[in-house]
Amino acid sequence: MTKHARISASKIERAYLCPASVSLEEQYPDSSNEAAERGTWIHKIAETILRNEPYPTTIPNKYNQDEVNEMLFFASSYVEFINSIAMSGTMHVEVDLTPMLSTIHPDFGGTADAVIVHDNRLTVIDLKTGRVPVSAKNNLQLKTYALGALMESGQMANIKKIELIIFQGPLGVSYDEITTAELLAWGDEMTVIAYEANDPFAQAIPGNTQCKYCKAKQSCPALKEKANMVAKNEFFVPTDEFAGDLDLAELVVTWAEAVQAAAKAKLADGGTIEGWELKPGRKTIKFANKVASEAYLAGNHLAFEIKSPAALKKLGIELPEDHLVEERYSPTLSRKKNDLV
Repeated sequence: MTKHARISASKIERAYLCPASVSLEEQYPDSSNEAAERGTWIHKIAETILRNEPYPTTIPNKYNQDEVNEMLFFASSYVEFINSIAMSGTMHVEVDLTPMLSTIHPDFGGTADAVIVHDNRLTVIDLKTGRVPVSAKNNLQLKTYALGALMESGQMANIKKIELIIFQGPLGVSYDEITTAELLAWGDEMTVIAYEANDPFAQAIPGNTQCKYCKAKQSCPALKEKANMVAKNEFFVPTDEFAGDLDLAELVVTWAEAVQAAAKAKLADGGTIEGWELKPGRKTIKFANKVASEAYLAGNHLAFEIKSPAALKKLGIELPEDHLVEERYSPTLSRKKNDLV
């Protein structure tokens, strides 16, 4: 198994914008969330289709049939898209580019979702499953994959252009194109990024892009200082343009949410925070399989669109228990009542 890269392609933009983030993040373990887990399963499903392997049989049962179908559709759409591009080239799936990227600097590495080698062109595709559109234009993660793929191809002299693509299912597809010369110039910039990240006095530079997914944001001194500086400005008056003001507001929110998440984790692990407690998230009832429930109702001469089990209950209609699943929202952070003033 390839050793996990210190500066993976997915983190290189953060390292570029904030050199200190590399060492700061090493103090925190990797974590996951619902969105990341969903993305992992979509990637796994797509990979099995492309490799002509059976579907994964271990998809967690926390996903109802509608959610599984949505993931299958997302993955199938991606497969159909890249197969159409691969018709004129040779496709490689889940390409470990760490051996190539680590020759630029030992800290670099990453795995590309798909690489297609044409006669004089290289196509690199990244599958994104998030809810926010991501642009391929000057995307440093994609450029890093592309450089590793170019080195791996052994056709550096023949390939003239590199096509960078981000596939995001219902959010669309984003494209960019660069030359081999531009990509090699990016390789020179990467060496500078590694040098600055390894500087014992590397600078922490807060910003919305680099702080958003940084594991160290809840304890970053530079981000805390920036957030406090904005929050303490009692005479702050928003400008008519609002753009710069919103950027600052977003940065403060990023820090505040990170602090709250860290506090929740501590309390969930049995720790204590003076004056604060965790309250259980509210409970909700969802369809295990909405399509099956609609078919059940149709079979009982109740053919109409259903929005939720709660809406049905208001109409006096009860579904069998196996049609429903109980879910609970995440716990909420709350001040203890005796500490409220």
